[in-house]
Order: sequence, then structure tokens, then C-alpha cells
Amino acid sequence: MQLKGHEACTPQAFNGDRDKEGVGSDRVIGLIRETLKLLKIPPERLDAIATGYMKRDEDGIREAARLLGVPLEFIGPQELRSQNTCSFSDFVYEKFGVGSVCEAAALSSAGKDSKLVIRKTKSSGVTAALAVSGTPKAF
Repeated sequence: MQLKGHEACTPQAFNGDRDKEGVGSDRVIGLIRETLKLLKIPPERLDAIATGYMKRDEDGIREAARLLGVPLEFIGPQELRSQNTCSFSDFVYEKFGVGSVCEAAALSSAGKDSKLVIRKTKSSGVTAALAVSGTPKAF
């Protein structure tokens, strides 16, 4: 989620990673709004939704990005592995070869100098993380 021209305190990457197939956009959007609300960030400040390449066929994530009017970015496995995340999942590593999808996608999408401000959180079959960057990336 890139914030057009804002500085480090702006939300840069959000990951609406669905843990379960079939989760609708309403749940993805709900967790995005809950997560942003924790930091008193208005939803219109969201710049993008980012997730791992393995979620590219998830309709709920695609629809959430469309409804929120933000770009959707799919992050590849090498880029996910290159991120310094707070969490590591053995299950995710065994299934996809990466230790983190949610936090890693948020950090990758946020770009250079990104920082995780909300660690991986779960609600209703959806996981989310929020990262910010001092160097916004243009979409």
C-alpha cells in the first residue's frame, strides 16, 4: 500500500493473506480496517494490498483491492525470503518454501527502508500485517 508522496509514518504495505480458501472480500476488508484503526489511520491512506504469489487466485483478495481502489501486488518467493520478519511459520515454510508470507509481503511492498508497524494478526480466516516506509514506491 503505497501512500502517494507521504513520508515514513504513512502506511505502505498491507497484506490481506487469506488463511482459508473461500474467505470473502468482506472479511479481508474488515481486517484491513481493524488493523488501520489500531493506529488511527483512515482507510483512504491505504496504498496497496500485497500478498504472496501463492494467493494469486484468491478472489476475496482481488475483490478487496478492487473495492478499496488500491493496487494488488503479488510478491514472489525470493523477495518473500529476503525480508527480515518477526514471525516464522514451519507450516508455511514446508508448504511454500518461505517462512513468512504476511509480514514479508507487507515489508516488500512497502519498499526501501520499510518497517513493520503491525505484526501478523489473524481474524476470521484472514491474516494481515502493516508496514510503512520512508521511501514510497510508485505503482
